Amino acid sequence: ALAIFDHYRESKLMGEEEVAIHIFDRWFSDGTVKMTGEMELFDARMFADFNRSTLIGRDAPEVTMTDRKGRPVTLPSKEKTSILFFFDTACAKCQLEMKVLPMILESIDFPVDFYAVYCGSDKKSWRKFRNGFKVRSGCVSVIHLWDPEIETDYLRLYGVISTPKMYITDPQGTVIGRRLEPESLMEMI
Repeated sequence: ALAIFDHYRESKLMGEEEVAIHIFDRWFSDGTVKMTGEMELFDARMFADFNRSTLIGRDAPEVTMTDRKGRPVTLPSKEKTSILFFFDTACAKCQLEMKVLPMILESIDFPVDFYAVYCGSDKKSWRKFRNGFKVRSGCVSVIHLWDPEIETDYLRLYGVISTPKMYITDPQGTVIGRRLEPESLMEMI
């Protein structure tokens, strides 16, 4: 059971993590099958709790954050396809993805809301990112958001243990892609 759980938790195939969560819920959470220790159980519980709400086919959690002008904005959109990109300006992988994303977004030919969710706390760094992140497309609306006090619980709801994290939802708000890399986002588009 532990080997099967680990296999599906670490799977490279999008959507297979749901099998790991099912195994955890069915056998490990109530102690039917014992894990090797408390830390392993804690880690498995955290994995299940941080991934459960964004599984493929589920309604994405609605979260209201602040935009660059201090106004509340709820993500994801219920009218357009949404791409949710959780990042930190201090994250090297995020910086690489931020250089590629504008080109990908400019290739989209249907209505999309791109939510760039800053997970850091440095307002100047966030402003610098916003000023440098340009997407020239009539189909894509870029919406910059943050929650510096983490009042929305988005870290748990969207499994943001590390950055970057990227999801895509359909116009009804259903998760259709998770744990996306720029290449897989291009394929989905």
